[in-house]
Amino acid sequence: MIKVVQLLLFSALLLVVKVSSAQSKRTISGFVANASSGEALYGAKIYDTISKNGTVSNEYGFYSLTIPNQQAVFRITYLGLDRSYVTVPVNTNELDLFMNKSVQELDAIVVSGKKSSIEETNAGTFEISLEKVEKLPVFMGKKM
Repeated sequence: MIKVVQLLLFSALLLVVKVSSAQSKRTISGFVANASSGEALYGAKIYDTISKNGTVSNEYGFYSLTIPNQQAVFRITYLGLDRSYVTVPVNTNELDLFMNKSVQELDAIVVSGKKSSIEETNAGTFEISLEKVEKLPVFMGKKM
């Protein structure tokens, strides 16, 4: 009887631990888009700098990320757009992210080259004299 009670108490304790650990996480989902065009961004990287969890948006720009139930700071990156940081409050479960175009000025690029002295090759050509051509047999022609 005591063993049954101990087993029930242990099972109840495991259940409480399991329920409390399940409540300590949350899933945040939404879409990532270009701020100027509204175009969905496929392959945008969303990374929580606090929990060190991350994900990548799908072909529709949709992402879903499970993190601890605490404040988060998302770092969003996409090639050709500015990296951005977004603070996510505790009670937020849906969050659409918009990224701005990256504007960078580059110095002038100068392309230069040297002419190399390569002899011209006549690949696939050869010379044959007219005398040899006249001596060649002709098939399906006048000369045999």
